[in-house]
Amino acid sequence: MPAPQQAVDQQDIWKDKEMRAFAIALISHALARLNAGEQNFTTDCVPENERIVDGHPVGPGIAGSVLTKLQHANLVRPIGVVSYGIFYQRREKSSRPSAKTRYLNVYQLTSRASAMEFLHRHCVEVSPGQLDFQTI
Repeated sequence: MPAPQQAVDQQDIWKDKEMRAFAIALISHALARLNAGEQNFTTDCVPENERIVDGHPVGPGIAGSVLTKLQHANLVRPIGVVSYGIFYQRREKSSRPSAKTRYLNVYQLTSRASAMEFLHRHCVEVSPGQLDFQTI
């Protein structure tokens, strides 16, 4: 069985198109939520119709691999609490009917500017949204 990072790397090599599409969709929707005043998000923010690439559904491991890469790139950070020196990530019940009783980790964008730059580099049109002096 491969180590966790090896599994992410394998997804990236063999399913790069799916990973890129999901990353772009996730950052786009997380930024839209931020512009609407909601800082936190889960992978549920990506609708079902955007979880299909070339007629095939994006596999369940893609979301986790994408989030790992986005954390390493300092685009997203997990939300949670530290108790007695141990970090416990916040989780929410998935709202997608196909997820049944699955719980999802909660994240925040590290900054609006980084999210916009990521989308810009992937040729996604971005509206500036709420431009204020608040940093996230």
